[in-house]
Order: sequence, then structure tokens, then C-alpha cells
Amino acid sequence: MEMAPIVWLDGVLMGVLSPFAAVLLVVVGRGMARSVATGRRVIQGHVPSIVSVPATALLIVVIGIALGRGVVLPALTAAANFVHASVNEETTEGIVAPESSAVSGSSASFVAWDTLGRMGRDFVAAATSAQELAMFHGTDTKLVDPVRVYVGVRSADSAEQRAQLAVRELERAGGFDRKVLVVWVPTGTGWIVPKAAASLEQLHHGDTAIVATQYSFLPSPLAIFMDAGLANEEGITLFNAVRARWSRLPPDRRPKLVLFGKSLGAAGARVARD
Repeated sequence: MEMAPIVWLDGVLMGVLSPFAAVLLVVVGRGMARSVATGRRVIQGHVPSIVSVPATALLIVVIGIALGRGVVLPALTAAANFVHASVNEETTEGIVAPESSAVSGSSASFVAWDTLGRMGRDFVAAATSAQELAMFHGTDTKLVDPVRVYVGVRSADSAEQRAQLAVRELERAGGFDRKVLVVWVPTGTGWIVPKAAASLEQLHHGDTAIVATQYSFLPSPLAIFMDAGLANEEGITLFNAVRARWSRLPPDRRPKLVLFGKSLGAAGARVARD
């Protein structure tokens, strides 16, 4: 599966941190049990026993929802954002700003390299090169540099602004002149499947354009609970902006318009399609 192997340090960290997590769970569990018992005694003192059980259950649900929405969820959100925001600012070892004007983050780009986020930098820096295309198709075939447009969460302040910036970047890079144009809704972290993107570019001799905007830097399982609507909003906004510009082209000059998404991005792509 090409996953990184577990090293000895992972085992040490799990062994050290697990007792703290266990203690926290025990404290929370005992606190909940005592609260339930106290609430039941209070309720039994004022209402008949036949009503006390459902009343206690209702009280537990109300308190649980209140604590979850007012304390637990904001705390988890703040912690997740703190951890993953710093990861988003990192750059994968060996990844450098691209030189091709056909991709975002280059010196010709409207989108600054340091605003793309880690996943965005990985994506634009790994665009299929002329050498890789030639190795697959040979040197006698007409080949062009593929267009990769990416707008990070720090590149613009809102989904609408990111979409408009992405369209301008597509125009600059020549994305609307390619054979295939893909509106790609990434995963929660902003990740775009490398092999899927490279396969598309190889299949069409590089005559492709991929455009994506980042809506979060949280892993999809966290992003869907923290703010499930982000992927949907981003997918709809980006697709509508790209399609509006695409529709202004003469029908015989329009590239094939494709919508793609994976993981949480698949939800955003499905909503945009509908």
C-alpha cells in the first residue's frame, strides 16, 4: 500500500500517551456517572418513579448536547486547527517551487508559492514533466506541458474569491485552451491523488488542465464533523465559476469539462454536479 512503516518511536509514543488518554476517559466516565446518579435522585424526589427514568434520560441527552456543542466540539476544533495548521505550512522534503509557467506557484503565477499549503505545493511541483511524457509516448508525438492550477486556503479569504482567482490563473496558464479541463475537489487536507492526476496527463499527452481550490487543512474524517458544508460550498463555487468562463468559449473550442473528487472531495463534486 506504500504506507510508511511503523517505527520504534511510534510504539514509544503510544506507550507514553495511552495512560494519559485512559485516565482522561476514566475521569470523564466517572463524572458522567455521578452526574446521572445525582440527576436521577433529584428527579425522583419531585416526580413519580414511572416518570423519573425517561426524565433522567432526557436530562442526560440535553446536558450531553449542551456540553458537546458548547465545550467539547469547540475545544476539539481549536486543537485540530492548531495541530494541522502548522502541518499545512510545512513543505515536503525535496519539493521546490516549479519553473513551468503552466502551473501555480511559479514566478509567472498569480498564486504565491507560500500560500498553496503543503498539499498544494506537492501537487503543482509534481506536474508531469516533458521528459516523463516523452518516456511514455516517445519524442515524435506532440506533447505539451500540463496545466495545474491550485489555490490554497491562504491564497484568498473565501470560497468565492478562491474560485475567481483560480479562473484567472487558468486563463493565465492557458487551461481553457487544453483538450481536457478537470475541476478537482480535493480531500479535507487539500490532497489530490498523484497517480490519478499523472494518469490523466499521460493519457492526453499533457494536453490537460486541472484546477482545484483548498477548503480545509484537516483530514476528511475531522473536516466532515468540524464543518461538513465546506467541501460542498467549495465544489459548487469552483465548478460554477469555471463553467461560467468555459461557457463563454465557442462550442468547438471548449475543452472537455470533467468533475472529479475523492474522499470528502467526492461529496463536493457530487453536489456540484447536481
